[in-house]
Amino acid sequence: MTNHHRLAACALLAALSTGTPALANNGTTGAFAPLAPATAQGAGADEESRLDYNYIWARWASGDGSLLQDGNGFNVEGAFEVGKNVHLYGDFDFIDFDDDVVELTRWSAAVGLQTPGTGPLSAYARAGFGSREYDGFTNNNDDGVFLSGGLRFLPIDPLEIEVRYSYTGSQPKYDSWRVGATLQVTESIGLGAAYDLGDEVSDDLNTLYAGVRISI
Repeated sequence: MTNHHRLAACALLAALSTGTPALANNGTTGAFAPLAPATAQGAGADEESRLDYNYIWARWASGDGSLLQDGNGFNVEGAFEVGKNVHLYGDFDFIDFDDDVVELTRWSAAVGLQTPGTGPLSAYARAGFGSREYDGFTNNNDDGVFLSGGLRFLPIDPLEIEVRYSYTGSQPKYDSWRVGATLQVTESIGLGAAYDLGDEVSDDLNTLYAGVRISI
């Protein structure tokens, strides 16, 4: 081995022992570098969606129909998770129509099942008991089984859309379709509005809701 070859071998050994930047970038560090983005993406994929079932709504309500006209009142609605994919649900409406001629009170209580709270879409179904009382009508108290199902989804992150169908098996029966939108303004506060088209006392009753949702 010539002196030039000995000098080259010594330089190579020194570079391997000290880990020069050129060799380090081409070594094990460079080999594992492509795994970093995949690891970060995997952690984000496990993050839970904010479409949970722990909330309270406080809303103004306005109703209008052929028989029941020009009513105003309020609505309180809430849900609370009691187990994996299981929640309790409650809803209360009070609407005063036609200068105190008729007052309509509706409420329901149910147990609900929902799909796992991950991703931008959640479906739910509820079963329980519902009641409606008309202060001003002869037949003023109706109640029966309450059934409801719907979809909640996030077209964009701060905006939630909900579509729901509800049925109360009283005499006469009551059913409705509802479409609502909620804008999440903080982690725990959302502002929203909903439009409900129902069949109340054999009459199409339109109810408009607007209010605040508190996540709990």
